[in-house]
Amino acid sequence: MLKGYGNEGHDSAHPDYGNVGERMGGAADLKTLTDNAHQYNTEVGVHINAQETYPEAKAFNDDFIDGPGSKGWGWLDQAYTIDKIKDLASGTRAKRLDELKTAAPGLAFIYLDVWYQDQWESDRIAEQLMDRGWRVSTEFGTAVPNYSTWQHWATDKNYGGTESKGINSDALRFISNHQKDSWVLNWPEAGGTADHPLLGGFELAGFEGWQSDKNFDNFIKMTFDTNLPTKFLQKYYVTNWETTDGDPTKTNLEKEIKLQDPSNGDQVVVARKADSRERTIKLNGNVILDGSQYLIPWVKQDFKHKTEDAKKLYHWNLKGGTSTWTLPDSLKEAKEVTMYQLTDQGRKDKQTLTVKDGQITIKAEAATPYIIVATDDAEVKKQDWESDGHVYDTGFNAGTVDDAYTEITGDEKAVTVDRTNQTGAARNLSSGDYYLRVDSPAKKTSVSRTISNLEPGKDYVAEVYVENDSDKKSDA
Repeated sequence: MLKGYGNEGHDSAHPDYGNVGERMGGAADLKTLTDNAHQYNTEVGVHINAQETYPEAKAFNDDFIDGPGSKGWGWLDQAYTIDKIKDLASGTRAKRLDELKTAAPGLAFIYLDVWYQDQWESDRIAEQLMDRGWRVSTEFGTAVPNYSTWQHWATDKNYGGTESKGINSDALRFISNHQKDSWVLNWPEAGGTADHPLLGGFELAGFEGWQSDKNFDNFIKMTFDTNLPTKFLQKYYVTNWETTDGDPTKTNLEKEIKLQDPSNGDQVVVARKADSRERTIKLNGNVILDGSQYLIPWVKQDFKHKTEDAKKLYHWNLKGGTSTWTLPDSLKEAKEVTMYQLTDQGRKDKQTLTVKDGQITIKAEAATPYIIVATDDAEVKKQDWESDGHVYDTGFNAGTVDDAYTEITGDEKAVTVDRTNQTGAARNLSSGDYYLRVDSPAKKTSVSRTISNLEPGKDYVAEVYVENDSDKKSDA
């Protein structure tokens, strides 16, 4: 989700939806981003505001707002609330949304910020978004409940307060668990209804600056430890929800939940272990998750066509160690399968696992993701760190300067690319970020890369972020 795609960035010139920020690359670069994202099975959406307008917006005028006293959020300038019924009825909102569709045809969803309106107005704006081919997502925990597929406050522990964390209806989750991330997240430490030991819940963890998030390794841990099992269960319809007797205000009563894929009859059973919050997940009778370790078959599923057999499986073991798993029917006849460790550089450390009686045994490092495939796939590694940019790999994400783009003079051994490794789950710790390091060179040393693809007559800005921990002078 692009939070500051428009005008001069975040909360700038709302609600000029089609005004894609030129300093960020404009509509052409946004199209390049969405086109390339689709190659990685990634959807791109943008953050818009239909509640407030800023004075710098072309849409702003005295008749557009609720009045001079209708102050909203104050960011670069003071915002004023929009006369939303007039904006809807006059067609001006629809026109601006059409301008966005023209400027950014590859968008998959819209994030509707600070939307407070009632159900009737919420349904109308949702219809406008969906009519243009966009999925709806929102900020507040219960905003646009009929159509929103993701609510920020419902999925972010650290934001919005404990009493604004989403929809807490078991009945609605029974019906729509496969459709949305709108439920109160699984957060038993907070008490109340934030306790979902069986179905779990999607939890937000970022690493690109939101609320000081920069802990990439924690993002990866959250993805595989929490979100991947949650997303697996959302590939199925809930068909049965069994509880135990007790007071639901004091403890969670979930006992067993059954799910099914109607396209091929696959059956999933999620059950709590005795006297424990830990769970097991079975697929067609075989255990695929036991506590904090799993071997989960992954399939493409759209609830419209028959689901194909899994061609890959994900393995995770929070504590590490050796475990044995039964393969799905589609892989039981294989004599061997291939396993790779998943990293931010691609697949690595290829292993061949022998299949015996339809089972494989895996020895895994703690909190490390793996993928298992039936075929002898080549190791998938990230090669292109430029994508028509002006400087190759500006963030040193390749993890090396041993490439054709970098020139080093002087003490080459002193020049490395390091990876931050602060330990812990706190969002403001830096773990997993690459940076260039020049450590105590024995002689004058320089590192350079060529700036390319510049056009005559255009202005450019180059920024270099440097930290000098020595008392020696350094030049950029």
